Amino acid sequence: MNFAELFSLQARALYIWGAFGAFALVLMLEVLLLRARLKRAADELRRQPMGDKQPAPSDKGMNP
Repeated sequence: MNFAELFSLQARALYIWGAFGAFALVLMLEVLLLRARLKRAADELRRQPMGDKQPAPSDKGMNP
C-alpha cells in the first residue's frame, strides 16, 4: 500500500477526513475553552482579598 492509496481511501475519503477534521476542530475548541476557564478562575481568585474567605460551615447541631 502506498501513501496515495492511504490518503484516497476510495469512496469513503470525504466521510473519513471530514470526521477527522471535525474531531480535530472540536479538540482544539475544547483546549481553547479550557484555557479561558482556567484564566478566568485565576483572575477571579486574584481579585478576592485574602481576608475575605468565608468560614467553613460548622458541624454543630448536625449530629445528635
